[in-house]
Amino acid sequence: MPRNRNFSLLDPRKLATATAQALIPFGGPILRRHFDNFDALQTELPLWEPLSPRSRIFVLSPHPDDESLGAGGLIFRARKRGFEVQIGFLSNGDGSRTTQISQVMRRKNEKSLPDIARLRQTEALRAAQILGVEEANVLFFGFPDGGARALWDGDYSGQASFVSPFTGYGSVEYERAFAPHSPYCRAALIENLALAFEAFEPTLVLTTHPRDTHLDHVVAYRACEAAIASLATTRKPDLRAFLIHCGIWPVPNGLHPELPLMPPAHLLGGGTKWFFLPLSEEEIAAKRAALECHQTQFGSTPRYLHAFVRRNEIFGEIE
Repeated sequence: MPRNRNFSLLDPRKLATATAQALIPFGGPILRRHFDNFDALQTELPLWEPLSPRSRIFVLSPHPDDESLGAGGLIFRARKRGFEVQIGFLSNGDGSRTTQISQVMRRKNEKSLPDIARLRQTEALRAAQILGVEEANVLFFGFPDGGARALWDGDYSGQASFVSPFTGYGSVEYERAFAPHSPYCRAALIENLALAFEAFEPTLVLTTHPRDTHLDHVVAYRACEAAIASLATTRKPDLRAFLIHCGIWPVPNGLHPELPLMPPAHLLGGGTKWFFLPLSEEEIAAKRAALECHQTQFGSTPRYLHAFVRRNEIFGEIE
């Protein structure tokens, strides 16, 4: 993939990187990667047209807000053109201590983490409505925020399930749950996803990238892989990924809807075939409005969240 490497010897980014390497242990490589991410904004990616006459899209969002961050523009486009879209939330965000702290700092009543999770469900429904997705097509699986990796890797079952350190729950105990009282274990997660896929029959599944640095996001991709593999049908959905967490990214921080969103430089190599989905002004506006429904998250990282409001979205096919 082409990248602009025509720097002068006095390029300020190279000088800053060299200075950081000389003065700050381990700071140089971090800054170099950061500057490389700016460089990657000049990358040209192949265009992607995900919608065809038979398209049915399922989006698995690890937490309420990831769906708007990664695929809000595409969801809005698909619904406006009459395609069916279903959004499933792996967790309700019930492990977010930062949200709990920011609520207190903003002089709001302190809430328990399960109460915050219920509030985030409400925010997710508002965001989905803005994107054109009916409440009946919003699913809440209710698995533990911040515990997906332990649940996935551990030897848990219906008899001895994972227990969330944030809520004390060992099973799905939320209103509107897709499968109430499902145990927190890998088998139940795969089974619930597979049941959702069988009922909805998606042609395309979107979820977070397996090299995302949030472990819940890694598990979301692996769970989709496993659920798709378990389907009896011979016509299985395609699986594509969007990225949310990956170091100091996206760059630059803050609201820049005129700029492109590009993958981090170190993920432009092998392993993922990236695609560029240009967004219209209406799609960008809808994405921003949906994202801003997640007000519990804007108390701590507003500039980071707004950094995903760009003139395009990116999706990867894992090779």
